[in-house]
Amino acid sequence: MGVTVYMMTGDGQITARAVAKHVGISPEHVWARMSPKGKAKVVADLIEKHGGGVAMVCALKFTTSLFC
Repeated sequence: MGVTVYMMTGDGQITARAVAKHVGISPEHVWARMSPKGKAKVVADLIEKHGGGVAMVCALKFTTSLFC
């Protein structure tokens, strides 16, 4: 399909790389310890670099405390 997947996360580098490896994302396409503003900047840079066609998907973390 010609899709390149990037991962931006607020998690640390070790966690980010482990998740990326598990789901098949190339290590050079992983940004860790990102703030929301940092993520927005990277998305804007990718849009400029690729001329559009960029999508962002968010995932929420659920911890046991949310279910207590």
